[in-house]
Amino acid sequence: MSDKDSEPEGINKHETAHERQEVMTAWRTSCLHHLGITGDIKLHDDLALLEVVRPEWHNDYASGLLHELSRIHYLSLSSAERQSSKYKRIKKSGRSTCEPAFTAPYPFMINEPWWFEMKEGEHGEYIQSWSSFDNPPNFDDFEEIKILQVLKQVGDGADDGEEDHESGHVED
Repeated sequence: MSDKDSEPEGINKHETAHERQEVMTAWRTSCLHHLGITGDIKLHDDLALLEVVRPEWHNDYASGLLHELSRIHYLSLSSAERQSSKYKRIKKSGRSTCEPAFTAPYPFMINEPWWFEMKEGEHGEYIQSWSSFDNPPNFDDFEEIKILQVLKQVGDGADDGEEDHESGHVED
């Protein structure tokens, strides 16, 4: 992840600075609404936003696993650590991307229908190499559902504080 705020998809495709600013303002307004902030968005110009965009190459299991790990991490933070976060995360904007990952994911993470559709397209040569990698050692010895159950048990033992991690309203 970079230190730069996230931004709307395709913002660099707009030719003029005015067009780019209009797109950015609309995107920031939408993100702030997801955080429950309404009114004059100029009052929140200094707020750094990080929109979590769903990668279409993830299958449901991988998404669930990563969300659970994120939840456990969030619950492990102190209240002060939660408040000092640089970004406000917007998790439920509904935006996704078909761009492939920069590094090849483990096979258990790949959305197979997406992979079969995209392997003949623009990124085909790159994503076809994904099939040459193996899952982590001993991963295949465990049932996928058991891993999520263990993670949820670990997370359920953490102090969840006052913020609602899943709502996307007040978040790290």
